[in-house]
Amino acid sequence: MRFAFFHVGEDITQPKRLVESIYETNPDAEIYMAGDKDTPQIPGVYNRVDIRGNREDIMAMRLAGFTALVRDKPTFYLDTDMVVRTRLDPEELLGDKHILFCRRTFNREALFNTKFKDLDLSEYTNRSLDEVYPYLASCTVTRDWKAWGEMYAMLDHMNPKFKKWYGDQEALKLYALNIPNKAIGLLHERDYACLPEHQEQFNAKILHYKGNRK
Repeated sequence: MRFAFFHVGEDITQPKRLVESIYETNPDAEIYMAGDKDTPQIPGVYNRVDIRGNREDIMAMRLAGFTALVRDKPTFYLDTDMVVRTRLDPEELLGDKHILFCRRTFNREALFNTKFKDLDLSEYTNRSLDEVYPYLASCTVTRDWKAWGEMYAMLDHMNPKFKKWYGDQEALKLYALNIPNKAIGLLHERDYACLPEHQEQFNAKILHYKGNRK
């Protein structure tokens, strides 16, 4: 069972909790991490790749990191503010698919915030969250690393603001439009990135507590 995550920063509370939850439920897991040289080592990480980059361009670093991990086998790629609650087999989940996207479940009709993190995202004015980003980057399963390489390359053709934020979701959305539908499978947010306030309604496999908010 292979899992991967990206983290940069001196505070390793969240990734440490993620790693512990993976081993609690998947004791034979291999866990891979992409980071930078100034990020402390996280106990339990099987293999780590450090990349160079500007932390202000965090989305560029994230996609570059996932590409640099070069995993040629099915792997879960997770945000760090998540807790794995059950055994997960990425190869079994993939079946004959090339990639599994996390389909948004919650707050689909809410209006997208066009000034998030002081970015100008006015091109999405009066659009819903689901219209703008139907797929979440918090949980993705890929057959190998090549999908991440293609998504990383897409950043060069986007507005530079997406290197700072939302670049991963922009890339996921574009990637989904450019591969055959038969190669795509879905993981639902309610099951694989469930918000804590909904956990009593759904028997979620992974909880997504979204940092200090929860």
